[in-house]
Parts: sequence; structure tokens; C-alpha cells
Amino acid sequence: MHGYHSIGSPIFRCHELKKEADLLRKMGPGVQLFALGIGRARACELELITGDGKELAFGVSDFDTFDTFAKAIKEVAQENENGCF
Repeated sequence: MHGYHSIGSPIFRCHELKKEADLLRKMGPGVQLFALGIGRARACELELITGDGKELAFGVSDFDTFDTFAKAIKEVAQENENGCF
């Protein structure tokens, strides 16, 4: 992406989210996007980012919960030989 933008920000509209996510997915085979919203993130916007609907879109209430979530993701990735899940 060309910079960091808050999903809820009027600067980053839904069509831009989809466009940026599509560009990332086109970077190569095996690219898979997860989306994590913190606080009042919109599920529909997270699903646009993943391109796969609800399966890869997650929401947490605050940054403390995010930290716990991120640690769990890292542990799962470390258990796999290729670092993926």
C-alpha cells in the first residue's frame, strides 16, 4: 500500500481498499491477505481487504486484545515449516 490509512478514515474509501488489496494479491502466487480491525472497524471493509469474505477478516476490541491475537498468529506460523498457516 502507498501509506498507512485508517480504515474508518474518509481518506481511504471502499473502492480504494479493494484496489489496494487487489494490487497486493497480484504481487505473486501464494499472497493471502488477512484483515484485522481494531475497535469499531467495519466488517464489510475488512472483507474487501481479504477478498475472501469473512474467513480471513477478524475484529478485536482494543490494542491489548490485538497483542494477544498477534502472538497467537505468530505461534501458529512458527509451528509450520514454511512459516505460513
